[in-house]
Amino acid sequence: MTTTRGEDVRARVLRAALDELSTTGVVGISLRAIARRVGMTHQAISHYFTSRSALFTQLAVEGFGELRAEIRAALAALPEADPADPAVDPADRAVDRVAAVGAAYLRFADEHPALFDLLYGGGASLTDGGAEFDAARAAVWQEFFPVVAHARAHGWGGDVGVEDLGLTAWAVLLGMTRLRAHGLRSGVLAEGPEAMARSITSLVRR
Repeated sequence: MTTTRGEDVRARVLRAALDELSTTGVVGISLRAIARRVGMTHQAISHYFTSRSALFTQLAVEGFGELRAEIRAALAALPEADPADPAVDPADRAVDRVAAVGAAYLRFADEHPALFDLLYGGGASLTDGGAEFDAARAAVWQEFFPVVAHARAHGWGGDVGVEDLGLTAWAVLLGMTRLRAHGLRSGVLAEGPEAMARSITSLVRR
């Protein structure tokens, strides 16, 4: 598949923007600094991205796609289990999938803090996203929610409604990332992503 020169330049600008974001964070990033990275003028970048918000929004679309891919990879990496094996508890297996998704989410936040802040930190205006942005953001939730629903069907969460259960688990995950981003690393927050995700699943009783 061939790409046009415009598509190539657009991709270069996005890579430079991601590098700049990783260096300066959401608050410090500027179009002029990105332009310097790709050897373009500030005005030339506006030919590909009409505003700072439009550029940030496209970065977010890419970021949501990466997060979704990591969640899917984490689920695919879980060991296969023989359903005929009496030692295999389907309920435990379902909760393992919740923990795997949670760990992938937390790991992404640890490995890409500036990008995660752009996605969920509220530090940038993402007003030009439109349908593509909405679909990319929703796709992450659509990876998470069926896993929660499956665990709920096996008793995880007790009498809590499945949507409320999913939203609560998601909120706790996000809260953990924000606390760690602000330097709080005591208790379970001092652990790695897998241990933190397990703490969430253990808090919810069957």
